[in-house]
Amino acid sequence: MSEQQIYFLIIKIVTVAIPIIVGLISIGETLKKPVKELRGEVTKLNNNFYELNTELLRSKDADTVQNRRLDKHGEQIDEAIIKIENHEHRIGTVEKDIEELKENR
Repeated sequence: MSEQQIYFLIIKIVTVAIPIIVGLISIGETLKKPVKELRGEVTKLNNNFYELNTELLRSKDADTVQNRRLDKHGEQIDEAIIKIENHEHRIGTVEKDIEELKENR
């Protein structure tokens, strides 16, 4: 290859390489703004996830307290039902005894 051909090849390479490099730089600059905006949106989304997670944990704690209270009240209701049933049985027995006494007079 002659010296002239080598210079011509270098000029071809430079002629092709410069627009490619400029194009890549241009694409990089063009993408910087959307990437920055996307990072901002991702950060907002992460913050929203954190807030949501925190709220879910608070809600879970409140549910746990409420469930304990409901269990306690449920036990109290069960005890009250047993007492009512016992009273109804006693009242029934007393009414039966009263009827028997009335018949025996």
